Amino acid sequence: MVNKSHDHNFKNLLLDFPVESLEFFFPEALQEWGSVQKIVFGRQEPKKHESVLEQ
Repeated sequence: MVNKSHDHNFKNLLLDFPVESLEFFFPEALQEWGSVQKIVFGRQEPKKHESVLEQ
């Protein structure tokens, strides 16, 4: 069995269910700013298919 960190699991949760995660972890955001229109994640790690030259 592969051990994954909780950080990895939370990252996947946020990426797979961004609106639901925001509603669960920060419900005040909906009251303050209204419903979510769009969520975009800036990725820090390179994509698997990118070569070193493309970076």
